Amino acid sequence: MTRRRRIGKWIAWIVGSDKPSDWKWGDYHQLTFDHPLSGASPIFAYFLNPKPVPIGGSNISVQAVGFTEDGSIDHGASWRFVADLQDLSSAHHIVGI
Repeated sequence: MTRRRRIGKWIAWIVGSDKPSDWKWGDYHQLTFDHPLSGASPIFAYFLNPKPVPIGGSNISVQAVGFTEDGSIDHGASWRFVADLQDLSSAHHIVGI
């Protein structure tokens, strides 16, 4: 089996599909917000932590985020600003999650 085929099978195992068109970045890369009391008990974590949020972007995109090996988002920009300096009226900004 070629390396490319093995990588494809590994990705398919992670995302649950062998069709690349079904692969979604956010299905693997998720942002979690842990409640301060969630570390005290697994029961607290279950009830107090919100569900993970799928996130788009990568470490080289406009919506840049950093992630760990397991796909958990561990850092990213809280504010993004994009402007065409020849037409500032078309500038956009976003306050991310």
